[in-house]
Amino acid sequence: MISLIERGLQDPRYSTLERILAAVDHEFVPHAGGGVDRTQFIETLRLTPDERLIQGAQGTRWLKTVLSARRVS
Repeated sequence: MISLIERGLQDPRYSTLERILAAVDHEFVPHAGGGVDRTQFIETLRLTPDERLIQGAQGTRWLKTVLSARRVS
């Protein structure tokens, strides 16, 4: 199971994460919203539904371009 988690092939449940951390004498303390830039959510909520769809479509096109790009040496 640990190998699958390490290789990104499985996401552990909370209870699994607690057991793994307890085995190495650590404790998981979640922090709600820690490290989250909430201004992006607020800006998005100010958009109309149509504007959100357009923005999402633009993001999708950008992501496809990035994922299909080849590294130049």
